[in-house]
Amino acid sequence: MYFNKHSNLENAENDLWKHIEEMKKSSIQEILKLKKALINWSQEIINSFTFIDGRRITNGIMESKNGIAKEIKNNAKGYKNFLRYRNRCLYCMNKTTKPNYAGSHKSIRMKGWPRGRYKKNK
Repeated sequence: MYFNKHSNLENAENDLWKHIEEMKKSSIQEILKLKKALINWSQEIINSFTFIDGRRITNGIMESKNGIAKEIKNNAKGYKNFLRYRNRCLYCMNKTTKPNYAGSHKSIRMKGWPRGRYKKNK
Protein backbone atom coordinates (compact mmCIF):
# COMPACT_ATOMS: atom_id res chain seq x y z
CA MET A 1 0.00 0.00 0.00
CA TYR A 2 1.42 3.36 -1.04
CA PHE A 3 0.09 5.07 2.09
CA ASN A 4 2.04 2.80 4.43
CA LYS A 5 5.39 3.15 2.65
CA HIS A 6 5.41 6.85 1.79
CA SER A 7 3.62 8.62 4.66
CA ASN A 8 5.19 10.10 7.77
CA LEU A 9 3.75 11.44 11.04
CA GLU A 10 3.09 14.89 9.57
CA ASN A 11 1.03 13.77 6.58
CA ALA A 12 -0.26 10.34 7.76
CA GLU A 13 -3.62 11.65 8.96
CA ASN A 14 -4.33 13.48 5.72
CA ASP A 15 -3.19 10.52 3.58
CA LEU A 16 -5.27 8.07 5.63
CA TRP A 17 -8.45 10.07 5.24
CA LYS A 18 -7.83 10.45 1.49
CA HIS A 19 -7.50 6.68 1.31
CA ILE A 20 -10.74 6.19 3.28
CA GLU A 21 -12.58 8.61 0.95
CA GLU A 22 -11.43 6.54 -2.04
CA MET A 23 -12.77 3.40 -0.35
CA LYS A 24 -16.22 4.98 0.08
CA LYS A 25 -16.64 4.89 -3.72
CA SER A 26 -16.40 1.09 -3.76
CA SER A 27 -19.44 -1.16 -3.78
CA ILE A 28 -17.48 -4.22 -2.62
CA GLN A 29 -18.71 -5.32 0.81
CA GLU A 30 -15.24 -6.32 2.08
CA ILE A 31 -13.79 -2.91 1.15
CA LEU A 32 -16.57 -1.20 3.10
CA LYS A 33 -15.81 -3.36 6.16
CA LEU A 34 -12.13 -2.47 5.84
CA LYS A 35 -13.06 1.21 5.59
CA LYS A 36 -15.01 0.94 8.84
CA ALA A 37 -12.06 -0.74 10.57
CA LEU A 38 -9.68 1.97 9.33
CA ILE A 39 -12.00 4.65 10.71
CA ASN A 40 -12.26 2.89 14.08
CA TRP A 41 -8.47 2.45 14.35
CA SER A 42 -7.44 5.69 12.64
CA GLN A 43 -5.68 7.24 15.66
CA GLU A 44 -3.65 4.06 16.30
CA ILE A 45 -2.72 3.86 12.61
CA ILE A 46 -1.55 7.47 12.63
CA ASN A 47 0.45 6.90 15.83
CA SER A 48 2.23 3.99 14.15
CA PHE A 49 4.10 6.51 11.98
CA THR A 50 6.10 7.74 14.99
CA PHE A 51 9.81 7.08 14.40
CA ILE A 52 12.39 6.47 17.12
CA ASP A 53 16.03 6.03 16.09
CA GLY A 54 14.99 5.75 12.45
CA ARG A 55 12.48 2.93 13.04
CA ARG A 56 8.70 2.97 13.36
CA ILE A 57 7.44 1.95 16.77
CA THR A 58 5.35 -1.20 16.90
CA ASN A 59 4.19 -3.83 19.35
CA GLY A 60 5.41 -6.62 17.06
CA ILE A 61 8.10 -7.74 19.50
CA MET A 62 5.58 -8.27 22.30
CA GLU A 63 3.16 -10.02 19.95
CA SER A 64 5.99 -12.40 19.02
CA LYS A 65 6.80 -13.13 22.68
CA ASN A 66 3.10 -13.78 23.44
CA GLY A 67 2.91 -16.12 20.46
CA ILE A 68 5.96 -18.06 21.65
CA ALA A 69 4.45 -18.41 25.14
CA LYS A 70 1.17 -19.69 23.66
CA GLU A 71 3.04 -22.22 21.50
CA ILE A 72 4.96 -23.50 24.52
CA LYS A 73 1.72 -23.97 26.45
CA ASN A 74 -0.04 -25.64 23.51
CA ASN A 75 2.86 -27.98 22.74
CA ALA A 76 2.95 -29.13 26.37
CA LYS A 77 -0.85 -29.56 26.45
CA GLY A 78 -0.95 -27.09 29.35
CA TYR A 79 1.05 -26.64 32.52
CA LYS A 80 -0.15 -27.26 36.08
CA ASN A 81 2.91 -25.66 37.61
CA PHE A 82 3.33 -21.95 36.78
CA LEU A 83 7.01 -21.84 37.81
CA ARG A 84 7.87 -24.60 35.34
CA TYR A 85 5.95 -22.81 32.60
CA ARG A 86 7.64 -19.50 33.39
CA ASN A 87 11.11 -21.06 33.41
CA ARG A 88 10.41 -22.84 30.12
CA CYS A 89 9.28 -19.56 28.49
CA LEU A 90 12.35 -17.73 29.74
CA TYR A 91 14.65 -20.46 28.47
CA CYS A 92 13.01 -20.69 25.04
CA MET A 93 13.02 -16.94 24.49
CA ASN A 94 16.56 -16.39 25.74
CA LYS A 95 18.90 -19.38 25.97
CA THR A 96 21.33 -17.54 28.29
CA THR A 97 18.66 -16.99 30.96
CA LYS A 98 18.96 -19.08 34.10
CA PRO A 99 15.87 -20.15 36.08
CA ASN A 100 15.05 -17.76 38.91
CA TYR A 101 14.24 -19.47 42.18
CA ALA A 102 14.47 -16.29 44.29
CA GLY A 103 11.58 -15.95 46.70
CA SER A 104 10.25 -19.38 45.80
CA HIS A 105 9.87 -21.62 48.82
CA LYS A 106 7.99 -24.38 47.09
CA SER A 107 9.38 -27.06 44.87
CA ILE A 108 8.75 -26.90 41.15
CA ARG A 109 8.72 -30.69 40.95
CA MET A 110 5.47 -32.26 39.89
CA LYS A 111 3.58 -34.12 42.59
CA GLY A 112 2.82 -37.71 41.80
CA TRP A 113 2.13 -41.02 43.42
CA PRO A 114 4.85 -42.49 45.65
CA ARG A 115 6.70 -45.13 43.73
CA GLY A 116 6.53 -47.88 46.35
CA ARG A 117 8.45 -51.12 46.25
CA TYR A 118 9.41 -52.58 42.96
CA LYS A 119 8.30 -56.18 42.50
CA LYS A 120 9.40 -58.37 39.65
CA ASN A 121 7.02 -60.88 38.18
CA LYS A 122 8.41 -64.36 38.59
